[in-house]
Amino acid sequence: MKFRRRARLPNSNLVRCKTSVRISLSKSLPWDTILAALILVQSIAVAQNISSPIASANFQISVADRLTIFDKAWETIDKNFFDPKFNGVNWAQMKYKYRLLAEAATDKVQLLDVLQKMLGELHTSHTAASADFQFGTGLGYSQVEDRWLVSRIAPGSPAQLAGIERGWILTGSEGDCIGSNRNVSVHFLDLREQARSATLTCATYASAPEPAATVRALDGTAVYLPFTSFTTGPGTWFADQVVRNKSAQTLVLDLRGNWGGSLEIAQKIFPLFFTEKTDVGAFRDRKGKNLSLKMGGNKSAYRGRILVLTDRNTGSAAEVFASAVQESGRGIVVGQRSKGGVLGATHYKLPNGFDLHVALMDYHTVKGVRLEGRGVIPDVAVDMTIKDFREDRDAVLDRARQLLQSP
Repeated sequence: MKFRRRARLPNSNLVRCKTSVRISLSKSLPWDTILAALILVQSIAVAQNISSPIASANFQISVADRLTIFDKAWETIDKNFFDPKFNGVNWAQMKYKYRLLAEAATDKVQLLDVLQKMLGELHTSHTAASADFQFGTGLGYSQVEDRWLVSRIAPGSPAQLAGIERGWILTGSEGDCIGSNRNVSVHFLDLREQARSATLTCATYASAPEPAATVRALDGTAVYLPFTSFTTGPGTWFADQVVRNKSAQTLVLDLRGNWGGSLEIAQKIFPLFFTEKTDVGAFRDRKGKNLSLKMGGNKSAYRGRILVLTDRNTGSAAEVFASAVQESGRGIVVGQRSKGGVLGATHYKLPNGFDLHVALMDYHTVKGVRLEGRGVIPDVAVDMTIKDFREDRDAVLDRARQLLQSP
């Protein structure tokens, strides 16, 4: 990526904590059971909450344990990755290249960085390593008008303690959270376009809880429903709200920032909107076997108009849902092109609190569109400006309101 003033986007959360979902696949399991268990997750995109910070002493790990973790990670990808050609990467060579770095790593932070870099060679979503701690500066960024703006500041993180504010434009950075120094110097233009700099010492910190979703009426005849992830809590809340608002002429379903989640939850959400049986798409494993994703019809489903809002952080199961609504003609998609991270995946437990997320199956929509690397292209595209972002003006929702006035 290129930035003005040769800015480099710092890794805001170098280490993400582990997810809470784990499944095992067995050759003896029927395919419908396997499909129900597949996890569609954004690759280490959203950290779960951790109850308390972890002391830096816990980062220590022996050479033998580092190599055991590395070998298990490499072998798991070798046996299970959905593409037997590994996206054109010489996977055997990657073992030789990165095992030496794993051996030289001084602690868990550096080992996780080695694993992430090796898996990054595959250039695919849903394949990444994670650990049971979170370590970094606490900064999150969004790309607006080809600039990187601060969009998230974790409570209690080094970034918050330094007084960095949402909407500041990144102009440069030096350092990282990997080496012995573990300081990151960041440079910004603040809300008054004044140059600001800070040196952040990377640290552990707890994640902020997911904000509570709220439903509200729009222009009298429509209801706005945010949907944050295809996980049990948000999924249950969302399903309940759809049922409660079945009389609304239009439902505006906000999937912006929805990173995905469980296919099992998605299978419960689809029938809320489709009265007829609907072919959604198909998964394909490394042996070329297809597994169709179909939804049974629900005569009591919501029958009104649907607008689905998406952005660059709409991923995985949320993209499957948005594309199904779009391709079936059930509704339209408004906003920005989605993330383009759609694969069937699971995660494997590794020693010493490490986890490995592995893409097991590719995915194509019923019309043959491969969403991985492409995303869902909205029917009505809406660009965000820096001014919109800084003033919290929701251009996407404003456009949706305009569409509500048209037949």
